[in-house]
Amino acid sequence: CMLIHNHQIFLVTQPKLNMLLGIILTAIFFLIIGLIFFVSGFSLLLTRETSQEIFLEEISKFINQTLGSVPLSQAEVYQLYNVVVYTSVLIGVLYLATGFGLIRQYGWGRILAVFLCGINAVYGLLVVFSDPLAILLVLVNVIIIWYLMRREVRESFGKKKSIEEKILGEQNN
Repeated sequence: CMLIHNHQIFLVTQPKLNMLLGIILTAIFFLIIGLIFFVSGFSLLLTRETSQEIFLEEISKFINQTLGSVPLSQAEVYQLYNVVVYTSVLIGVLYLATGFGLIRQYGWGRILAVFLCGINAVYGLLVVFSDPLAILLVLVNVIIIWYLMRREVRESFGKKKSIEEKILGEQNN
């Protein structure tokens, strides 16, 4: 593939183009998940008065269905609400940072992506018996880990490159 940038011709080989596309798709995956978590947590924070009441009803139903009748004080439910809200925001920030790190091909972004996917894969294995669709969660995360751990992908994160090299690949005039 040949690209022209600033009156220079850049040749991008198909494997490099595929690798760059894989990194970008993985980054977009992390950015979307991060945005969903962040917006969800932040909107729960902004609508605290109305959403706490709904949360109280729903968490009571969930606890009664899974654990039986367990009395929870209103203070405990509000503490649980705060944990859910701030955890959602924190997870959102982690995923957004990971997506940014992947796009910029920072080594820490790749490491954080592998770490988060590992946690998600373990979580998926723990809940697969109660939710069979969790196997999809495991598969997606294992595929991302496999991709990010491939030698050529790892090496692309370790090199210092100019922006043109990151986007367009090797230069040939």
